[in-house]
Amino acid sequence: ATQCAEHILALQPIFAKAAKETGFSQEMLQGMAWVESCGNPQAKSPTGPRGVMQFTEGTADLAGLRITTEARYKMANVVKWRGKGKKRHKVILSQRVRYTVEVDERLDAQKSIFAAAHYLKKMEVKFGGEDLAVFSYHCGEGCVSHLVAIGHLAFGGKVTMSKLFFMNHPSYQTQIYE
Repeated sequence: ATQCAEHILALQPIFAKAAKETGFSQEMLQGMAWVESCGNPQAKSPTGPRGVMQFTEGTADLAGLRITTEARYKMANVVKWRGKGKKRHKVILSQRVRYTVEVDERLDAQKSIFAAAHYLKKMEVKFGGEDLAVFSYHCGEGCVSHLVAIGHLAFGGKVTMSKLFFMNHPSYQTQIYE
């Protein structure tokens, strides 16, 4: 827990700027980072999500984060042997060598936190609440859209997470329970 707190504390200025720019709660962003990655910008889940906000590749793409492999080149000395027997000698050639580098902006704390804040604010506006925005971050936009549509049929009016999950007893709201 101490290491998590240190990570979150170190990133606090980024959370504050992202919250100010987007209007999404700083405390919620920090809480999500704590739960997602313990605040570690280099976190990697064995199931694929990466970074402080644990973006999947699909959500990262929707949020505008780049994940690419780039070709780069460097000059390297290459040793070749020429000749046979006693007349054999070493020749050193300078040669351009290609290598690849993975560019994954999910591992850039600033880009990842800002992308998450913008994505969450967009979901908050779309679904009408911070609770449903956070749920869509985990479940997916399609999943929440489906549940909200069912909730509107069952409740009418505003749908919240508490209504969806705590008032869906089979004897009270059969549609949502099913």
